[in-house]
Amino acid sequence: MSHLPAGGLSLLVLHPAKDTPELRAIAPDWPSRVANYKALMSQELHSYIKDQGVQLIGFKILKDCLRY
Repeated sequence: MSHLPAGGLSLLVLHPAKDTPELRAIAPDWPSRVANYKALMSQELHSYIKDQGVQLIGFKILKDCLRY
């Protein structure tokens, strides 16, 4: 994440999901979705994000900033 612009806004889109029979039946890319979920739940990633000084926000904040 050291290549992200300081003070900028970056968007990372993932499709995290728990491994279930339903997911396997409807999503051909289910392994990557399960991997996304496991990565996002890991303490290692949370620590790395914090150490890099990245602030995570949700879409509500963006929506509120874009109102005119």
